[in-house]
Amino acid sequence: MFNRRRLLLAVAGACLLLASGAAAAEPNAFTATSTPSHVKPATSASYTIKLTNKPSSPKEADKAKIGIPTDFVVDEATVQASAGAVGDCLASTWVADGVLVTGGKINVTRPGGPNNWLCPGATLTVVFSATSASAEGEHTWTTELLRGEETFALNGLPPTVVVDGTAPDTTITSPAPPTPTNQTSASFSFSSTEPESTFQCRRDGAAFTACTSPKSYTGLGPGAHTFEVRATDLAGNTDSSSASNSWTIDLTAPNTSVDSGPPAATNQTSASFSFSSNELGSTFQCSLDGAAFTDCPSPQAYSGLAEGPHTFAVRAIDPARNTDAVPASHSWTIDLTGAATRILFAPPSSTNLTNASFIFESSEPEAGTTFECSLDGALFTACSPPIAYSNLADGSHTFAVRAVDQAKNTGPAAPHTWTIDSRPPTATVASGPAALGNTRSATFAFSANEPSSFQCSLDGGSFAPCNSPASYQNLGDGAHTFIARPTDAVGNTGASSSYSWTIDATAPETSLSSGPRSGTTTLSATFTFSASEPAAFQCKLDAAAFAPCGSPRSYSGLTRIGHSFEVRAIDAAGNPDSTPAVHRWTIAAAPRRVRTISALLAPRAGARVTSPPRLVWRRLAGASYYNVQLYRGRVKVLSSWPTRTSLQLRARWTYLGRQRQLAPGAYRWYVWPGYGRASARRYGRLLGQSTFTVTAPARR
Repeated sequence: MFNRRRLLLAVAGACLLLASGAAAAEPNAFTATSTPSHVKPATSASYTIKLTNKPSSPKEADKAKIGIPTDFVVDEATVQASAGAVGDCLASTWVADGVLVTGGKINVTRPGGPNNWLCPGATLTVVFSATSASAEGEHTWTTELLRGEETFALNGLPPTVVVDGTAPDTTITSPAPPTPTNQTSASFSFSSTEPESTFQCRRDGAAFTACTSPKSYTGLGPGAHTFEVRATDLAGNTDSSSASNSWTIDLTAPNTSVDSGPPAATNQTSASFSFSSNELGSTFQCSLDGAAFTDCPSPQAYSGLAEGPHTFAVRAIDPARNTDAVPASHSWTIDLTGAATRILFAPPSSTNLTNASFIFESSEPEAGTTFECSLDGALFTACSPPIAYSNLADGSHTFAVRAVDQAKNTGPAAPHTWTIDSRPPTATVASGPAALGNTRSATFAFSANEPSSFQCSLDGGSFAPCNSPASYQNLGDGAHTFIARPTDAVGNTGASSSYSWTIDATAPETSLSSGPRSGTTTLSATFTFSASEPAAFQCKLDAAAFAPCGSPRSYSGLTRIGHSFEVRAIDAAGNPDSTPAVHRWTIAAAPRRVRTISALLAPRAGARVTSPPRLVWRRLAGASYYNVQLYRGRVKVLSSWPTRTSLQLRARWTYLGRQRQLAPGAYRWYVWPGYGRASARRYGRLLGQSTFTVTAPARR
């Protein structure tokens, strides 16, 4: 193609040569990009690969090849390639270069026409659907741009796609809000283990929405709150276990109570008071006889007091720093209440583990504090954190721990109840297809004796998550086995339950072994027939309906006209032969006695042989093959379809799935001519029949 643009390029090139001497020409080059950059394993996605002929390339391109990464499968029907218009080159749709997808490459070329090239500066866009590899890793789209057999150089790195099936981990990097707190605002910073991840946040179980770090909230109401955040990477994998922080906002001041103190009149110059708050973890301030409130613990003791009435007042400050506005008052009140205990680590409420560990601490740690533990109502005995139990039985269990302070005051017991279930579930496949059928689909209903999830396998394939009912389509003939495997809520996997059945959707082939020849004068007819597999038969004569029958099937009292006999096999799965075997013949008038010459040549009728004979007969014009049938007594032991006019018998052979041998005895053989394709089973009338006798065990 010669045009103005080429002329201008030639002139410009000449000028450059004149200006710079024998400077080297700019090489042909291109750049390549692809999207998406990340995909999940074994997932179908739409891909776009762009090949741009560099503006400085001296030539147009007319071919492109895209190497398909290993284990990627491209849907050939979705491949589309289009070139953009630049300069004299028109926008065009490129076509397959030979075979579109072959040799692990997508092969495209420009369409016919003078201006359908890929000019310098133009971009070829190839769009297609492909299923990614099942293994994770980085894969390369090896790209080529050509002019005939001349390859353009790739500037830069080839485009890649990362197969990533691993979800990122999300981490909240900022400290959790103090809990409880009386602050009504909170801010959270977070990050992901995979760069360029996006995030979704939610508060208090609301729907996840897009967010960025940090995420702030204001105006929260009192009560328990939970912040959750999860990351999604470039391949679309979302962290299945969101990071979370929980805290409590407390805007209500505590109520303070004086729990114990001296009697109203006492001669003791000392007094001790115990007091408490309705909020666990509160601190206290005390005042004696109207003095200023100062921090105090419970119990609070005083000594060297003067005679006379005294007033003790105490107010609670909860962990959120809310202060009781109405202090509690009491005379000589001392609080000897022991410290409470917090369980820091314990088993989940349901588990399949038969061991358990606990970590705990006192809410008011002090020197000399000890602990007492009890399991399932047993007596409290001395213990220290951590404490572990093993070989526990299935069922509900309760652990309790209490603190004993230095003054031997025993605090309230902190309980934890959980359930152990180590028994695997039992699966039952309740229903499935018939043991033998001709349907290529199957549906199974299954369940377990406790709430469970399931994994299913078909015909030895990998187990995959499934639900009841599970359905399968387009199954092949043969034996099949379905297996359902249960896993209960705590992770116990039970024994599999299986269901086996056989599909036979292939109809049998029906063969007519013998029947009357056309032109016979006999007013009766006998037919022998067989099928390609064990089957029942239905027969019909002339216009009668099909009815059950067996081989041989005989008719008598027939009229001297044309007749038609049909037989079809129906296998055990209920598949009927859609093309019944047909034999048509005419009963003629009583024949005149004429001498006939048999078409069967060797061995001669009644011959006696000691080795497998070679059966020979005359050729019949128009016949493309022959059907040779061999009987020993009334049993057919061989049916063969040679294309030549001879058949060498063997000492042993297999017929209808059974081993046969040429044992001593009398044999009778028949030959029919066949026309057209052998599968059509279109036969002419019998060429003849003959006999021979084997007098000794056949050799060879």
